[in-house]
Amino acid sequence: STMLVDGLTGGWRDTVSAITIETLAHTADLGDCALVKIDIEGGEKDLIPAMSAWLDAHRPPVYLSLHWHLVSDYDMIGVFGKIFSAGGRLVSVTGEFLGGDFVMATKPDAVLCLWRPLTETEKEVLSGQAADPE
Repeated sequence: STMLVDGLTGGWRDTVSAITIETLAHTADLGDCALVKIDIEGGEKDLIPAMSAWLDAHRPPVYLSLHWHLVSDYDMIGVFGKIFSAGGRLVSVTGEFLGGDFVMATKPDAVLCLWRPLTETEKEVLSGQAADPE
C-alpha cells in the first residue's frame, strides 16, 4: 500500500505492508473485538467495502474518521451504503442516529457505526453528561 495523496506529504511516498481483514482474522482472535478504529486518510472508500462481510458477521463498533477532502461524495455514499446494508447505524459524537442524507449534508469529521441501539450509559458518555468518576 502507498500513500493515497502526494499533496499531504509534499510528494514523498512510503510503502507499507498490508494484509486483508480475512488474513488478520485467521492469524489473530478478533472474536471479542471491542472497537475498530479506521482513520486512513481517504482509504475508507476501499476498506469498508473490502471488509463489509467481516463487519456484517462480527458487528463490532466502528469509529470511522472521514476525510471528505480526499474522497468523492459518490465514494462516500458507497461507504455508507455498505454500512447501512449490513445493518449498521451511524451515530454522531452527540449520540444521535444519522441518516445517510444528513451525513452527506453535514459532512462530519467522524462517525461511530453501531449495529445495535445505544445504551443509556453510552448516550451519557457521548453527550458529555456522564458523571466524572471519583
